Amino acid sequence: MALSSLKLPDLHDGGQYEAFYDEHRFKILICGRRWGKSLLAAVALIACAIEGGTGWWVWPSFPMAMTGWSMLMKMLLPAVIAKVVNAERQERKITFPGGGSIQMKSSERPNSLRGEGLDLVVVDEWAYIRYGKKVFQSDLRPALADKMGKAYLITTPNGKDHVYEYYQHANLGKRESFKAWHFPTWTNPFIPKEEIEVARRDIDDSIFRQEYGAEFLDDAAAFFTRMERVMLAKEQKQAQDGHWYRGGLDIGRRTAAGTNDPSVLSIIDGSMTPWENCLTMKIEDMTFRQQRDRVIDICGRFELEWLTVDSTGEGYGLYEQLAQNADFTVEGFKYSNQGKIDMFSSLRGQYEMEELFILPYEWLKVEHEMMKPDVDPTRLTVRLNAREGFHDDGPNSLALANKAMKNTRVVVA
Repeated sequence: MALSSLKLPDLHDGGQYEAFYDEHRFKILICGRRWGKSLLAAVALIACAIEGGTGWWVWPSFPMAMTGWSMLMKMLLPAVIAKVVNAERQERKITFPGGGSIQMKSSERPNSLRGEGLDLVVVDEWAYIRYGKKVFQSDLRPALADKMGKAYLITTPNGKDHVYEYYQHANLGKRESFKAWHFPTWTNPFIPKEEIEVARRDIDDSIFRQEYGAEFLDDAAAFFTRMERVMLAKEQKQAQDGHWYRGGLDIGRRTAAGTNDPSVLSIIDGSMTPWENCLTMKIEDMTFRQQRDRVIDICGRFELEWLTVDSTGEGYGLYEQLAQNADFTVEGFKYSNQGKIDMFSSLRGQYEMEELFILPYEWLKVEHEMMKPDVDPTRLTVRLNAREGFHDDGPNSLALANKAMKNTRVVVA
């Protein structure tokens, strides 16, 4: 087959067509979920490569980059099978007959984004790239200089960050070579209106406005905000007379990158008003047996009544060990998407009502601030996770401890 016979998806008239044919060098697209920004990016990159150009598709992480790779493979499958184009999976690179190419890139390794003359770069989910402003200004824009290359900067908003700055400057004419567009999800003519209305009804208003309406909201990207007002607790070393305590344990796991997340134990003093988080500590570089003994020792010092433990997956083994050996109640909690959202919504409510104070650790504050609601782009369901490159072990342990506090307390006279 010839590339001229390759059939690419049609661009819809909800903004894709307009943005593709616009002549501006740098295009900023602020889009709601499932508007079709990645499909537009794929079409633009293929069109560039067919003409002999070199293009990069830059993502916040390699796992996310595989989304773009899969989309390209689906579009180019007939040409790949006919060996008209060459797809190198290991390099995540597609080479075209005229010398053009498309390559997937991750911003996790900024040094890999330097030094090559580019005709086109697409930065996908720009708002979710760490140091996104620097990545574009210092790494990618110089790579476009030799060939006067172009860029698509596409994203769903993530609060008022560098994307908001660029978007406003483009609209105000302060960046002449830039053009900015705002496309909510419902401007995609292929998304059923009833699906949008179901999401509007079922999802928190600020999440809906950001993820579907593509609005820039203050602190909208963060699930927890203004943490300073509740970071007033004081650390305790052991139980105080007349006080009662409950805790939560988030169990660390080996990540896909081969590193171990720490387990984190949090204890709350329930005799204080408001409740006070009197201990939050990381338990690192230990076997499950060592962790069990360490947790039982610490909980013993606090004469703990109840411990809620993350018993999901491989954590179940440690939960079982604790349940069999501890002289306090050990409750297992298996994370599910909805269960986690409910548990964290309860914790957020405690903070907002100032009914729970936590320890003023900077790492704990950062982990709270880096938690965000995210929408699964395929099913429009909400998930709650730490942003790329950050942990959520501390907030997890506190949410589990708060859950333990909410269980019925029986006092035997």
